[in-house]
Amino acid sequence: MLKHGYEIPDSLVFLGPADYERLDNESGKFALDKEDKGDHRNPFERDRARILHSPFFRNLGGKSQVFDPNQSDFFRTRLTHSLEVAQIAKVMAIEICEGYRETKASPSLSPWEQIHFCDLVEAVGLAHDIGHPPFGHIGEAVLNEMMSQYSDNGFEANAQNLRILTKLDRAYPGRPGFTRGVLAGVMKYKARRSAGFSKFIYDDDWDVVEIACPWWKHDDVLRQVRSRDEFEIEVKKSRTLACQVMDLADEVTYAGHDIEDVLHTPLLRYGTIKVIDALEKHTSKKALEKIRFEVEFESGCSLDSVTLQEGWKELQSRILEVFRAGSPAEFKTMSHRLRRAHMNDASASCHAVKDDEGNWRVRISQESALRSALIRLVVVPLVHHDSKLVTLQRKGIKILRAIFEELIGHGHELLPWDYQEMFLNTEEPHERARICCDFIAAMAEDYALRFYRRLFESERGLLTDFF
Repeated sequence: MLKHGYEIPDSLVFLGPADYERLDNESGKFALDKEDKGDHRNPFERDRARILHSPFFRNLGGKSQVFDPNQSDFFRTRLTHSLEVAQIAKVMAIEICEGYRETKASPSLSPWEQIHFCDLVEAVGLAHDIGHPPFGHIGEAVLNEMMSQYSDNGFEANAQNLRILTKLDRAYPGRPGFTRGVLAGVMKYKARRSAGFSKFIYDDDWDVVEIACPWWKHDDVLRQVRSRDEFEIEVKKSRTLACQVMDLADEVTYAGHDIEDVLHTPLLRYGTIKVIDALEKHTSKKALEKIRFEVEFESGCSLDSVTLQEGWKELQSRILEVFRAGSPAEFKTMSHRLRRAHMNDASASCHAVKDDEGNWRVRISQESALRSALIRLVVVPLVHHDSKLVTLQRKGIKILRAIFEELIGHGHELLPWDYQEMFLNTEEPHERARICCDFIAAMAEDYALRFYRRLFESERGLLTDFF
């Protein structure tokens, strides 16, 4: 079947026709795409290109992943992390398609659908962190605290992803918005702030949730949820296949790449890793239950105590092997090998199965899921309590609070012209606060530091500070 110059396969396995529809920015409804003549890319390729060229995506290059990007050329930023997540997500999508094809299941999977599905998950991978503010999760907490004084919606990075894609990306105001497949793909947490959980969607964007994810029975599900764990289970079940692939690629990439970054800092050394045995014995019951929950959900297999202990020992052995390297060159090689082996194992084992309700679920091997969880929940946090990192985090808190408070009172003078225009067009305090929050959330960390210095420090300003 031909539609708008590209082919949509008749036998849809992982995508439905509605995934290709776009949000019409003018009417607020999903409408047929009005593509440029002569552009033969599929809708997800176009969305991927729009994200890559977005200033919000470009600003991720100045935002920390784990460490300050200005401290070393080696450390990853939010930008490089997003590029890596998109690449791993695409590999996982290929493995899922090939695994499905090998089963000779019906309906068959056409080459076109594999291309479309891979383009979709790659676009979602690129966009998954686009709403993250400067200074990482500390910045997210500060903006939520400041916004909560003016709005019940607060601030949340996943909610900001959706806000950027549907409201703030104004480069082409007359063009229909992103596809339903991409918008549903970035919605990891479909819940209102009023539900009482730390992850949510802004109330102003709830209409997008209802249109993009009509199968998600919001009220029915949330009325039955009693705990954070139950909430996690329900939202994971509600994710589209593309969203599941992105989330799993994010977790695997975070574990693989961030452990490599951590190994290259003086904050984690041989002596620190030797205490993993002690960590195993003293890790809280809550943390162990979280590891167990994540591993069982991602692998689809129960995790017993013996397997968990073997996972601890295997990870400790691999990391200590890196530190036993006899030269700097060998150290780099070994750390790279650790990262590559973890990510290759996880990607190669990725597959999709149908659950008892007939919904697609993404799975990886238990070994890969366990290693990923241990790195993310135990090893990487070892460095987060270092005084040097804590000092930088406290500085980030002070900077963002001060900038926010100054903009609330003087945004008509201090905001850039595009944000200033929106600020002047409203008198509502919560709307002005949201505009200030949007501006701060998009800042690169170095720009936030320079903006703070211009406002509060007495050093002489430079002309280049205005650019």
